[in-house]
Amino acid sequence: MNTFTKEELLYLLEEINYRLEDYQQPEIEYTIRDKLQSMIDNYCEHKSHQWHSGNPGAVRQCLKCGLVEYP
Repeated sequence: MNTFTKEELLYLLEEINYRLEDYQQPEIEYTIRDKLQSMIDNYCEHKSHQWHSGNPGAVRQCLKCGLVEYP
């Protein structure tokens, strides 16, 4: 599930990169930067879905990333 939009992730990454320019930040900020970049690289818009009938009802699954969404 994408809690953030891609635009929000890009904004956060930009802010972290700005803070890291002085090279005085704790290691956790570099870790967060790397995770944000990975989230952006793997971001999925979930535009193409395949419907599956399940119990108790139908669910849809993203054809790109495999995310299953329940109605």
